[in-house]
Amino acid sequence: MKKTIFAIVWVFAVFVFHLPATAQSGSEQYQEVKKELLQGWNTWSTYSMAQHVLLPHGFSINLALKKSSKNSDGFVNRFFVEKKANGWYKPIVKPGYHSYNGDYSKLEITYRSVTFLLETAGSGNDFVMLLTPSEIDDQYDLTAIFEAGIAWGKPGQISVEDEKIQFQNGDTKVEITASHPTLKDPFVDSYAPNLTMTLNQPIGISTMRHSIKEIKAKVAEKRSSYQAYIQQYDNLSETYAGMSSCLAWNTIYDPRKDRIFTTVDRGWNKSRGGYVFFGWDNFFMSHMIGLDAPKLAMANAIEALNEVTEEGFVSNNSQANGRKSWDRSQPPVGSMMCWEIYQKNPEQWFLEEVYEKLARWNDWWMERRLNGNLLAWGSHISKNPFFDSRYNTLKAAM
Repeated sequence: MKKTIFAIVWVFAVFVFHLPATAQSGSEQYQEVKKELLQGWNTWSTYSMAQHVLLPHGFSINLALKKSSKNSDGFVNRFFVEKKANGWYKPIVKPGYHSYNGDYSKLEITYRSVTFLLETAGSGNDFVMLLTPSEIDDQYDLTAIFEAGIAWGKPGQISVEDEKIQFQNGDTKVEITASHPTLKDPFVDSYAPNLTMTLNQPIGISTMRHSIKEIKAKVAEKRSSYQAYIQQYDNLSETYAGMSSCLAWNTIYDPRKDRIFTTVDRGWNKSRGGYVFFGWDNFFMSHMIGLDAPKLAMANAIEALNEVTEEGFVSNNSQANGRKSWDRSQPPVGSMMCWEIYQKNPEQWFLEEVYEKLARWNDWWMERRLNGNLLAWGSHISKNPFFDSRYNTLKAAM
């Protein structure tokens, strides 16, 4: 196994050093890729699967729900897949299709005796959101609140009037209009400017002042387009859709470093400062995305390598709150995954961007984890500012 891993890396090295120099450096090319990726409406915020944000401006529409009842009204404005969700205090969220670029997404949400489908369709700055109830409560209404915001402290202004939300940042203006007359409920538990409608029929919002019929048509068009796209995988089409949708639902934006990458789980992200990288997991995800979204795959691999420690290895985990595993790593599969991505999308700048960090990571294993003629797990004495108990111990190594 050791020989296999390092043979791949050294072949990779010989290949890189025999390539002619590119006109632009890897870093310059990556900045262009990032600029292309940081565009459009998508579920960029890790804090709710029902929040859609327009990059690069940060204009945000976040779905919230208010459920009336006899004496225990409910309100929720964060949606995650949670094992213990019972549909009452925590909504049951079932994710469906989600394209990488955000032009189509689907969620099924159940909350306090109401079940509905949330679908979105986007193209550039244009965006529609459609809510279609399949089960309603004839006794007590469910109210949908479309909260407006500007995410991550980005500049801009919001105004709400005449059943319309208007975002503005400099010369960029985006308007969101409701498909039906809105409610004026002073007891909605939301501090954000919003549009509010009763969810007892299909309702929606759009950037083009569409009727509900037009919103349905836009969503149907994107849904059909996505379904047609996945058919290229024949009898594995639903397998592909399940894999890519999981990855797309967990692809987020990091405002601190102005970057996009894919994470393992939104629940872990929100409890660890905003995101968490998990060693080799992120390289496997990069490879999976690379099947048909090579630029997003390359961005993922690059950002995973940007989390290396001062010693030059990719740590077991690396979190937004600053915590890392400074004492241990995982198998250096990054070189194999990057090579696979390159094989499907032979961009020389990508190899130039990742090579040095990959080679350093492999060298670190030889320097710190060579036990006789074998590589071994381990955990060494290192800095530990978060006072983790499992440092330089057998359990940490395991």
